[in-house]
Parts: sequence; C-alpha cells; structure tokens
Amino acid sequence: MNKTMTMIAVVLTLLTAFYVANYAENVDGEVHTTFNGEDYVVISDAGDRCYTDSEMTYSRIYIDSATVTANAFRDCSTSLQYVVLGESVRTVGDSAFEGCTRLGYVSGQQVISLGAYSFKDTGITNAEFGPSLTAVGPYAFSGCTKLMAPVLSGTNVSSLEDGVFAGSRLKIEDMRNVARISDTAFQGATVGGQIVSEGQSARIPGIP
Repeated sequence: MNKTMTMIAVVLTLLTAFYVANYAENVDGEVHTTFNGEDYVVISDAGDRCYTDSEMTYSRIYIDSATVTANAFRDCSTSLQYVVLGESVRTVGDSAFEGCTRLGYVSGQQVISLGAYSFKDTGITNAEFGPSLTAVGPYAFSGCTKLMAPVLSGTNVSSLEDGVFAGSRLKIEDMRNVARISDTAFQGATVGGQIVSEGQSARIPGIP
C-alpha cells in the first residue's frame, strides 16, 4: 500500500511539474519566453512568412529562425516595439523591419548580416549586435532619427555601404573597426560624435 501511494505521489508531482513548465511557455496557444526579465512571444516562422500590420499584434517578439526573410515585418507599425533576434538568427533580409515606426529596440548577438533597408525608417533608439555582425547592407538604418546608442559598438563591421545611415540622427557612433566609408553612408545625417582609434583614417567627415 505504501509503495502504491508513493508511486501515485511521484506521478502527481511529475504531472504538476509538466503542467507548470508548459504553462510558463504556452499562453493561449502562443509560445512565450523571457528576455531581460520581460515576456516575449516566440516567432518561429520569420524565415518564410511575411506579417501584415494587422497580423502582428505583439509589442515584444523573440525570433527563433535561422533567417528573417525579406519584408517579414515591413510596415508593422501599430504594435511592434521590441525585437530580439534569437541565437539561431544569422541573417536579416532586405526591408525586414522597414517602416516599423514604433520599433525602438533590437538585439541580435549572433546575427552575421543585415540586409538593405532592413531597419529603414524605424523608431530605433538602441540596437545591440555582437562580434558576429560583419555586414550591414545599403540604407539599413537610413531615416532612423532616434538613435541614442552606437549601432556598431562590439561588431566587426569594417565597411559602411551607400546610405547606411542616410538621413538619420545619431547621438554618437563607434567607428573603431571601420576601414571604408561610402561617400553617401552618412548623407543628410546628423551625428553628434564618433569614437575612433588613434591614427584611424576612416572617419565621419566633419565630426569631431
């Protein structure tokens, strides 16, 4: 009898643990995760799906796919405010987040490349990328007028393509790993300052 009761107790404990674990991940049929103490909805089909503004009703999303396809979240400007590109994300396609005017924060520590126009005309104030990032496409951050923190800090981007920050406003940018700057990379941009290495030749013209 004691053995039977013990086994029942163990089974009930396991079932309770299973339920709690799954409830923490699934809410109303959606998969959730936590990043920096905040709740995010997991998006796993960004590699082959494009969302419309009416479909993207979440303010915080965690992308769990190898790529973010071109135009995946283009003009999702009503709800989307925070994007975490998970550890599986390596590339962000052309215009993936273009026109997401409420998008203020993006993080992607394993991302290798950002496509052309990928974050054009967004409301980003803070973009955090890691040393894996080596390529940023033309006009990727053009029209971003609220950038408060350097986009390139901690990355290995060595070349700034045409119009990458055109028409943007940057409080400061970290140029220490940059060896080549297109003539139009900062065209029409307002830049408060730049971080450079001693003797570095690639600099934003006219900025101390």
